[in-house]
Amino acid sequence: MAASYFDRTPYVEQDAAGRAVYVEHHRTLGDRVRDVVSGGFRLVDLVEPEWPRWNTQEWGGWSPLRGQLIPGTAIFVCERD
Repeated sequence: MAASYFDRTPYVEQDAAGRAVYVEHHRTLGDRVRDVVSGGFRLVDLVEPEWPRWNTQEWGGWSPLRGQLIPGTAIFVCERD
């Protein structure tokens, strides 16, 4: 079952000894916009790059298949108020 977009539980990958080696902290776009504004910035643009067709590499949960469905990156272009 896929995780909900609203599930903010961290995703953690561990090594054989149980140490965290990779952690993602998912937040919604609304969460991030509120972070930007509360930090004294003005959001100028929000860029969500598409997965490049030439990239066939898989990394963790990311692959061309998933990249066709949702963006893996959000770029917040901001100015300081």
